[in-house]
Amino acid sequence: MQTPNKYIAWVDAPAVARIDKNELQDYKLSKKVIYNKQYGFSYSRPDVNSQTISDLVIGCILPVVSSNADFYMVQYPDKRIAWVKKNEVTDIEEIFNKQIVENELIVTAKKFLGIPYLWGGTSSKAIDCSGFTSTIYYMNGTLLQRDASQQTKYGKIITTTYEYKDLLPGDLLFFGRKASDSLPERVWHVAMYIGDSEFIHASGKVNINSIDSTRNNFIPEYVERFVRAVRVKGEADGIGVQQITKNDFYKEIIN
Repeated sequence: MQTPNKYIAWVDAPAVARIDKNELQDYKLSKKVIYNKQYGFSYSRPDVNSQTISDLVIGCILPVVSSNADFYMVQYPDKRIAWVKKNEVTDIEEIFNKQIVENELIVTAKKFLGIPYLWGGTSSKAIDCSGFTSTIYYMNGTLLQRDASQQTKYGKIITTTYEYKDLLPGDLLFFGRKASDSLPERVWHVAMYIGDSEFIHASGKVNINSIDSTRNNFIPEYVERFVRAVRVKGEADGIGVQQITKNDFYKEIIN
């Protein structure tokens, strides 16, 4: 399958529900909410003590069928009906139309602190470094490429020196191996700068480290691994950095 940012990947066949054009049109016209809590559940009734229907992670999109004062009734692609708490979701338009605000990126990122690292992971169950940065930006209205080696190719290069004087919160820091006369560049890790010399990243678990060698959370090995810092804000190009509402896939599912 191909993801909205053109990434080719494999999924378990039972995890996919096929829909026809009429069902797609109904889906497009429905009110949709996006799960905005780190982790939670949907329920068989508008009652958190009722049977759980499924777990939910931040970023799950759910079409609304009806509602009461505290819950939305939603429908899954496989036609299951469930209830979610209103205070755990946000209207999809609010997320997808967001403009990048540095402090909001930091708030989103810190929701993941302590979540374990898993190569290939993109959810709050477990996540890898580029899954982490792409999810941060996704929940703030911007679509990035999937892998660190792809993300590093887009945006504005701020520095190739391991220092923070020119960095702003939200800038992406890339690590790996710089190009040499004998070897090509190879980027294999990405982090996000959050200010005051610190960056947040998924490495072992989501945690915060510093560029400042006088800080206790400084990692000496990262100095020689640093490749570049890239700014995403203001650099949407419609290819590697996109406003979600301008992405071809999301145009098909949002009204």
